[in-house]
Amino acid sequence: MKNKFKPITYILLLTVILLQSVEVMSQSAKTLKKKPSFSRSKDKLAVFRWMIATWKSPAKNGNLYEVWNVVNDSTFQSKGFLIKNTGDTLLMESVKIECKQKQFYYTSTVQNQNNQQPVPFKITSVSEKGFTAENAEHDFPQRISYERKSNSQLYAFIDGTFNGKYVKKDFHYEKAGYSNKEIVMKLFTAFNKHDWKTYANCYTPDAEFLDPSYGKEYVKQTTRQLIEKYSGFEKAIPDIRDDIKGIYEAGEKIIVEFISSGTLPDGKKMKLPICTVFTIKDGKIIRDATYFDNEE
Repeated sequence: MKNKFKPITYILLLTVILLQSVEVMSQSAKTLKKKPSFSRSKDKLAVFRWMIATWKSPAKNGNLYEVWNVVNDSTFQSKGFLIKNTGDTLLMESVKIECKQKQFYYTSTVQNQNNQQPVPFKITSVSEKGFTAENAEHDFPQRISYERKSNSQLYAFIDGTFNGKYVKKDFHYEKAGYSNKEIVMKLFTAFNKHDWKTYANCYTPDAEFLDPSYGKEYVKQTTRQLIEKYSGFEKAIPDIRDDIKGIYEAGEKIIVEFISSGTLPDGKKMKLPICTVFTIKDGKIIRDATYFDNEE
């Protein structure tokens, strides 16, 4: 015998379904209206991540650079400096972009200004195309703006009132390619892959080398000579590799401490502590000074 629902049962069932539908719609509406939460995002500065690079802008007596790095998930940091045509380097400015209590700040510390004290600018508008930061109480500028023109081009300006007059300064930056540290990391990656062509192309064609195996003077090595040299190393020590233990930046020089290891032709294991000082100019290594320690 088939069970039959009474009319009251249908009414109750429909009521439950309608109530559930209203609740779902209500929750959906709340979800749509809800704003993104800074605290739930692991990468609080994701909208600024395109800035992480080395940016270069021409100046009257040289080139201005801004080098942006990640400090943590809520802080990015930049060092701004001028490299003069004479080769002299001057630190101009240190900047931080931070997320504090759900608010973004652009904080600038300029050399020989404001008693070296950081000046905070509140970021009032931001998108993946750029941002604007403002501080109406600052003498000059009162506004700082960055605009992403493309993946490799950046336009920035500062403006405001100075001595009763409106002043604006423009800066046109281009991405400077690899940072010096990235060039050295690329070199070591190529070495451990035994990709000697890529390795050799990290150097200028007339790079100078100071190496105990060459003697006490700098010796020039061409790209072809480097490829032949390290191809020979690979034949003699097929498992040769270099493992970085420390890397330090000092202007155009990068100092790297590493262990060179592998199996020698007689079967003995080699483990050689080495320190190399790389001098880099315009994205290429122009000098390589290597010093050997005692074998381990």
